[in-house]
Amino acid sequence: MDKARPPAPNLSASWRDPAVLTLVALIAAHTLCTVAYHLAAKLLGVSLEHAAGNQSLFEVVLDPRFWGLVVIELGSFGLWMLILARIDLSRAFLLTAISYCLIMALGALLFHERVGWTGYLGSAMILGGIVLVAGAGDTGTDHNHVR
Repeated sequence: MDKARPPAPNLSASWRDPAVLTLVALIAAHTLCTVAYHLAAKLLGVSLEHAAGNQSLFEVVLDPRFWGLVVIELGSFGLWMLILARIDLSRAFLLTAISYCLIMALGALLFHERVGWTGYLGSAMILGGIVLVAGAGDTGTDHNHVR
């Protein structure tokens, strides 16, 4: 038996609306989980590189950092399910794009990775797209209808 989703929060509603605050908190937490996952994976990858590639897959699975990645990914999955229960996939997925910009910036700051002008331009375009789509008005379709 299908359970109807609660109505999606009106994203232009007051920031004091509990539904809007909950959604913003969920999206922020999911974005942080995504960034944390990629940073932790980078750290694990760097440590494997310094081990001269002599670690077997079994040794990697026994590494506590590997299990930290698993826990972060499970938390991210749970948050994603809570987000999708509140808004459409097309809008939710777009909002996760901000993690690409954050990961690139943190890669440059923490790991001294080079970011060229195309990286900066791409990040600006991602952020601009998020602003454009987030500010788009309702198209008159029923966004709460499960297809």
